[in-house]
Amino acid sequence: MMRRIAAVEAVVYRQAVHHRGATPTLAGVPRRHFDALLVRVEAEGGLVGWGECFGLYESWPVVREMLRRIVGPSVIGLDATDPAGSSDAIIRRFHGLGGSGAFMHAVSGLEVALWDIKGKEAGLPLHSLLGGAGCDTVPAYASLPRYGAPDAVTRDTEEALARGFRGIKLHEITAPNIRVAARCMPAEGELMVDVNCAWSADGARAILAELADVELAWVEEPLHPPDDYEALAALRRDSGRVIACGENAASILDFDRMAQAVDVVQPSVAKLGGLSAMLRVAEIAKRRGARFAPHSPYFGPALLATIHLLAAIAPTTPVEAYFFDLGAGPFGDAVMPQGARFAVPQGPGLGCDPDPEVLARCAVP
Repeated sequence: MMRRIAAVEAVVYRQAVHHRGATPTLAGVPRRHFDALLVRVEAEGGLVGWGECFGLYESWPVVREMLRRIVGPSVIGLDATDPAGSSDAIIRRFHGLGGSGAFMHAVSGLEVALWDIKGKEAGLPLHSLLGGAGCDTVPAYASLPRYGAPDAVTRDTEEALARGFRGIKLHEITAPNIRVAARCMPAEGELMVDVNCAWSADGARAILAELADVELAWVEEPLHPPDDYEALAALRRDSGRVIACGENAASILDFDRMAQAVDVVQPSVAKLGGLSAMLRVAEIAKRRGARFAPHSPYFGPALLATIHLLAAIAPTTPVEAYFFDLGAGPFGDAVMPQGARFAVPQGPGLGCDPDPEVLARCAVP
């Protein structure tokens, strides 16, 4: 029996960050807390699903208005147990708003919430609905913020290793700061670098040449603009490095071109259109021979959805885990790795609803 969507609500909460030393930056801003934009969808009969929209860079007010004014009102009455069909109906109706940005971020959170409802209706966790054989945990790698200071980079690299991580991703953009982390790495470890599009083509070649003796598992988003796939392919050819890209892709179709230019594709469930879009990108990556490694700097439903997805289709692929010590949050330990592994929720849907009391305390008007 179809359950129609009865209500859509945008909920914002703020979670404090506890620093181990110098305040790190994210997108050039000192990071003392994280704001998250949740989507609460209620279906007929009272069944509730939760999703999460991309809202970093303090962009969540724009996405929240998109949810409140366009996406939310427009899905009322659609099938809450058909995530792909209902989200596609909205994308087609409002195609003039484009295939990326605030509109798609809003659709992404909605679509994940519908998957949560679909799983709850079926009484199954999402990894089972997605065809997984069932696993209890998936591996994680530590994604460090940018410090810009060698002492802080060394401290957090060593701390992450002490907590059991063997995959470490930096967001540093200078050779000296990357090199100090490399000195900490054990023989079985993997060091990655996410540049966040900070280098020019000539600058990237110069820095990577300076780091010729440093082994890097991948170099992520080295160039601006991030969708200059010809330039990325040239850098891959000239540097011999493994190149990763994808969190800023404008559409699913971008990944077909991207997967021919880079080695690792990194779609984000909270930006690209939800889990259905992620499954399509995974198929593209497989067809093109690229590695599929989702972008997941989240602490709520977007992270949980990514864990379920990888548990189902790529259980040996590590999940990105932002390396922050957080204050109390509505999703508790379910979004925190233990011993460099995430527990795969076994309850129906996402397997973890937010704690209403904590959510109320953390809520942002």
